[in-house]
Amino acid sequence: MDYNYNFFYNFTELGPPDGEYIPIVPEYIIMYPYGGMYNQGYWGGYAGTDGPYPHNISNAALIDHLVSTHHYGMVAEASGIFLLELNYSGPLRFYVPFNYYYPPNYFNTYPDSSLTMAGITGTDIRNGGLFWGQTVLLPGTYNITFSFTGTSQSSNNSLILNVAHDNGLIDLASRTIYPPHNLTSLDNFNVTFTVSTERILAYTIYSVWVPNWEGTITFTGIHVTQIKPPGQN
Repeated sequence: MDYNYNFFYNFTELGPPDGEYIPIVPEYIIMYPYGGMYNQGYWGGYAGTDGPYPHNISNAALIDHLVSTHHYGMVAEASGIFLLELNYSGPLRFYVPFNYYYPPNYFNTYPDSSLTMAGITGTDIRNGGLFWGQTVLLPGTYNITFSFTGTSQSSNNSLILNVAHDNGLIDLASRTIYPPHNLTSLDNFNVTFTVSTERILAYTIYSVWVPNWEGTITFTGIHVTQIKPPGQN
């Protein structure tokens, strides 16, 4: 999606003493794309309502533009909150890694799955989807862990896990897994990807496709843990 960024470089304020408007450019910007102000839905013209993705995604796109064009640099990062400084090009001065759990109700179901108290669940799926969901991924290196429970009644059961960006057109990581046969309902298993980016990926999509699953498979969430800051990927 294309945006017009010219407005950002034409901020004005009322300057004394004659009341004329003078141009200004912010010296510092604080951004938190994971927070509600960036993810709140805007649908049907009413702020504060749930709507389809992308929600207020142009905020992340704006920050990506400012950093990638070197108008601003990242000065500090604390748990997904970034401080940008005008014309800054040095290393991070302060860093606290991002660590976040996305619960099942954050994601979308497919016709073959449903949201239950245990998570997003499907039974006896063949060539169908389990879930998908979209979020922002900020610069850095991350461990992204998919968590499941389930019962498996076939050695041919498999899941395709995918992390992609640009609305799913460009893969960051993808893997087909074959869980152990004869899982009980108390068993759980995790699959972890390590993903690096130097850009703000505003359209990052997590998804699981199911070629075949005899039994019940339940998705219980995704943990995203930052293991390196930007610039050390």
